[in-house]
Amino acid sequence: MKHFENLSDALVSAARTGAICSLPTDQQPADYESAEGVQDSYLRALGLKGGHWKLGASNQGSRDGLGLARPFSGLIPSTNMISSGDTRPMTDFRQPGAECELAVVLGADLPQKPGGYTRAEVLDAVARTIAAIEVPETRFSALAIHGGLALVADNGAAGYAVAGEGVEGADSLDDLDRMGQLIVDGVVKEEGDVRQLVALPSELLTDHVNRMAARGWEHRRGDVILLGALAPRVGLDGPARIVASVDGLGEAELHFAAGS
Repeated sequence: MKHFENLSDALVSAARTGAICSLPTDQQPADYESAEGVQDSYLRALGLKGGHWKLGASNQGSRDGLGLARPFSGLIPSTNMISSGDTRPMTDFRQPGAECELAVVLGADLPQKPGGYTRAEVLDAVARTIAAIEVPETRFSALAIHGGLALVADNGAAGYAVAGEGVEGADSLDDLDRMGQLIVDGVVKEEGDVRQLVALPSELLTDHVNRMAARGWEHRRGDVILLGALAPRVGLDGPARIVASVDGLGEAELHFAAGS
């Protein structure tokens, strides 16, 4: 097994080659700051300067399961955004599976700003509120196998996303009664509402924008930001038609096909 000087280099190698990243005990991140430092180094080593975003530990179930005190973010490269209704072979994905997400699309740039953005300023930048599918992906052998902080270092297990059409603006973003469903081959497998999130969606969005700006990341018009899972991940062991449906926001759809 090849030896790497640090976890970031090991993750970069795994991302480039498709290999599994092993995590030596002495490279386990000790805290959020070190985990996010590894993530930043990993993203910049891959030349990723922007893209789309996912929030993790932003619903109570994932927060409890990962043992994390606050949400984290992961960058989804633009090349990993899949058009709704597309078909992809299962072999394209390290760990085939999907979540139903509440998400937004930005309609304006949000460059770094001294003092950060207010909630009203961030919401003014939202062009659409949408349903989305997240396909999480880890460079380790399995999702969250090394715990929450290692998952943060691993770019938050960001993989792929599918954006639905949704509705204009952010007027209904904080509707707590809004229900989401993850539907597999026409059968509802998981569901839940916005009340599962650890804060109002508008608060999660504002915190994300300002938190990432403080780390040197900017947001641009057209960025898709997944705010949290309304229906948790369902793993797949064979071809399937996946639909993420969110009340009032329509659907996002992805077909996992056999073959390569």
